[in-house]
Amino acid sequence: ALAEDRAQIDELFDQAQDLWKRGRTEEAAAALKKLLAADPTQSTAYELLRKAENQMFLDLLKAGGDSALAARRLLELAHPGELQRIKDDDAIKALVDQAVHGDDHGARTLAIRKLLANHGEYSVPHLVPYLGSNDTDERVYAILALTELASEAVLPLVEALHSDSWLIQQNASIVLERIGDVRAIGGLVSLAAHAENESVKAAAMGAVASMMAKCGGCEGCEGTCGCGGDGEKKELTPAKAYLKLSKWYYMQSPKVIKNYLGAYTLWAWEDGKVVSREVPKFLYHLELAEECLYDALAEEPGNEVARYALAGIHYAQLGAVQGMGSEAMADEAMQALAKEYSKVMAISAAQGVDAALGALHIGLEMNDPAISLGAMHVLPYVWDGRPLGEDSPLAKALGAEEKVVRFGAAVTVLMLSPSAAFPGSEMVVPLAAQAADTGSARQVLVIDANADVRAANMKALVDGKMFPIGEATGIRGFRRALEVGTFDVIVIRYTMPDMLTMALVNQLREDFRTAA
Repeated sequence: ALAEDRAQIDELFDQAQDLWKRGRTEEAAAALKKLLAADPTQSTAYELLRKAENQMFLDLLKAGGDSALAARRLLELAHPGELQRIKDDDAIKALVDQAVHGDDHGARTLAIRKLLANHGEYSVPHLVPYLGSNDTDERVYAILALTELASEAVLPLVEALHSDSWLIQQNASIVLERIGDVRAIGGLVSLAAHAENESVKAAAMGAVASMMAKCGGCEGCEGTCGCGGDGEKKELTPAKAYLKLSKWYYMQSPKVIKNYLGAYTLWAWEDGKVVSREVPKFLYHLELAEECLYDALAEEPGNEVARYALAGIHYAQLGAVQGMGSEAMADEAMQALAKEYSKVMAISAAQGVDAALGALHIGLEMNDPAISLGAMHVLPYVWDGRPLGEDSPLAKALGAEEKVVRFGAAVTVLMLSPSAAFPGSEMVVPLAAQAADTGSARQVLVIDANADVRAANMKALVDGKMFPIGEATGIRGFRRALEVGTFDVIVIRYTMPDMLTMALVNQLREDFRTAA
């Protein structure tokens, strides 16, 4: 039966290609849909992809509708097999050996082209050791190969700057200068500042100078040169470089988010070699931004901008994971990922109220609801009772451009219950009422003496996009309900240490502030 299924799949695929060649794109797509209905395995899809004409998929994707859906589904199904081919160590080693030790220029050039076309950045870990070789020819040919890989080589090559070998550091800097990719600026500035070997320092400084010289002035200045937008060159410190890179990564600027072979890979220098790890596509830019911020803090531990931005990245990561949807969360790997990222909120909360307010300021400045809402979610758990002045990011959030941020700010203020009026305080109740009416934000009071159960319930509510407040006793819960007055739901434990549950329910029903 399996053989017959495969025969049918092959026949349908050949039929689709034939129809496409005759210009019958819709019929070709229909054949692919029948093929997909036969439920091909990943390996089968990959084999079909390898023998397909690329132009067919381009035409189907361009056609849109069912044609694009069928082509995209087959490509997605084949992707794990394609990724396995990209990362094929044996194939890479053979090509690298040919690129470095080939008998003639033509053989070496062909090997480099195959590395670029088929393996991209995964070639770099196999080439890096040759940068530190005592054999001059090996070093030169490795430099040529890495230079030809161009932007594909940048991220793993930046990690090679952490090598203990001064030759690897020097030659990696030379290659990065030749490539001229801005993603290397942080690592090169750091190496130039800290290298003890004079040859390494000179190579890194030369690479930095070359990149800074490319700044075209204030007309569209991207700040790589450190001129600050006024045309006057200023010192570009490692921390500044990493902060700039982090912002570009977070904003998914095309100057730094470059993915050629469909693999979303992070690189690191561990145990004397370049190693990789894969991350989901939707977290790729956030992970890169986070790495840059940790690098900035390593350079300047007291840098508040980096600390606040890191908290903001954590909020954005958690929001991205929580927004994966039920279909994605059915996957065990995604469940493990969500569990891992649930820790970031605790990490951010441990940084205190200043970090949360700093992240909120950044979120408002960037008009980024993910960061703003994440920061406001943390604030009630770390709040120290400080007054809300007109310069407070929370007060400013009440007038934010995004409605969801305004609503979130109003609910957060209600949760904090400030003791005195502040600029914009008259907006709080109307905004909270609008939020309740539109269903954009639901506030829930959880009254439960059991701290573990209370925390679990509050987490479940947060996961449901609600805003919970917790109290441990009936009396404190009742007072909070009266103070806030806008809870949509009040969850009460069936037994309480200080009063009968029904007595509390009756009081809440009788008071005009909570009767509705």
